[in-house]
Amino acid sequence: MNEQFIKELARQGAKKPIYQPKQQMFFWSVVMVIYAIVIFLTLGIRPDLSQKIHDPFFRLELFLIFVTSVSAGYTASVLGLPDSNQKNSIKWIPIISLVFLCLVIVHQYFEWRDLVFSVFCSGNYKCAFSIVTFSIVPSLIFFVILYRGATLSSKLAGFMIGLCGGTFSYLILRLIHETEDVTHLFLWHFIPVFLVTLVSMIAAKLVIKRI
Repeated sequence: MNEQFIKELARQGAKKPIYQPKQQMFFWSVVMVIYAIVIFLTLGIRPDLSQKIHDPFFRLELFLIFVTSVSAGYTASVLGLPDSNQKNSIKWIPIISLVFLCLVIVHQYFEWRDLVFSVFCSGNYKCAFSIVTFSIVPSLIFFVILYRGATLSSKLAGFMIGLCGGTFSYLILRLIHETEDVTHLFLWHFIPVFLVTLVSMIAAKLVIKRI
């Protein structure tokens, strides 16, 4: 049995060392900047962005989305190398920032609750589709990284990958789609993030095949 295992290792050959989380995040960030630029050049930026950026709650929302995405991605990278990165507390950073993001959205709802909502119009499905579509590339990168790693928690890793990709998509769509309909944002922007996260958890459990 041991001889067969040794032969299998010899056949596979030595694997290249896995890059550390900071190196992985640098690579991911460079790719994401290029990816975002391509999307903006293709779909354009919301015309009211120069005025909207002066809204403190809008800036806070963008900041929390950014922190959630980057911290979730870094956590996924850390989970891929558990032996040299015993930082279990880091998983709370994206979760806490996600909670604060929810609070900002709730605050905006009460601030703009006199808006007339048309949340079930057929055109709104395009936003949910965009969230899912935009999340494929940022999530796929971390799937490749974790597949080459040795995560001990595929479900948590999948959750963080989906949260990273989903919130990145949310950020992109907020800079593209001109809307302040808070119910629309919650139903067609925010909830699809959790859909991406759920699918990512299931995919990680099936693909990575860890504990």
